[in-house]
Amino acid sequence: MPKEKNPKVLEQDQTTTNSKSLFIIGIGASAGGLEALQDFLSNLPTNLSNVAIIIAQHMSPTHKSMLVQLLSRETRLQVSEALHGEVIEENKVYITPPDKDIAIVGNSIELRRTIMPTGPKPCVDVLFNSMASNIGSRSIGVILSGTGTDGAAGMKALKEAGAITIAQEPQTAK
Repeated sequence: MPKEKNPKVLEQDQTTTNSKSLFIIGIGASAGGLEALQDFLSNLPTNLSNVAIIIAQHMSPTHKSMLVQLLSRETRLQVSEALHGEVIEENKVYITPPDKDIAIVGNSIELRRTIMPTGPKPCVDVLFNSMASNIGSRSIGVILSGTGTDGAAGMKALKEAGAITIAQEPQTAK
C-alpha cells in the first residue's frame, strides 16, 4: 500500500516539540460524541503548552467527514485531518480520517488500513494502545459517548502505563 507522506517528515520546523516532553490527549468517541467533543474543545485554553490532541471518532468509512470544519468552529487551536508520517506538534488537534486507524509511532502519526471488516472505525483501541506503548504516562485517554467495547482495552493499557484516563458520565452521553 503506498503511504501518503507529509513534507513535514522530511524537514521538522522549530514549532515541533520534543516528543519526550509532549503530552498527548487521545479522545475516542462514537458517532453520538460530536456534542461532547465540541464542548470539550470549546472549553480548552488556546495555548496548550506541550499538548497535542488526537481524535478517533467512529464514522462511516465511505462518507466524507466534516469533523475538521465542525470542530474548527469550537477552538482557536489548529484542527486538521491527520496525515501519515506527520510529526505531532503542540497546540494542534488531529482528526483521524474516516477510513483509517491511527497510531502514534515515535513522535509521528501512523495511519493504518482498518483491519477489522466489522466494528467501529476508526478503532479507538488502536490509538490508545499505541499511546500506552509509545508515550505511557505522558498520555491522557478520554472516552466520550461510546457504544460497545471499543476503547476499553486501550483505556486499561493506558492506565497500566501510568496515563490519566477519563470517561464521560453515562447520563450525559448520547
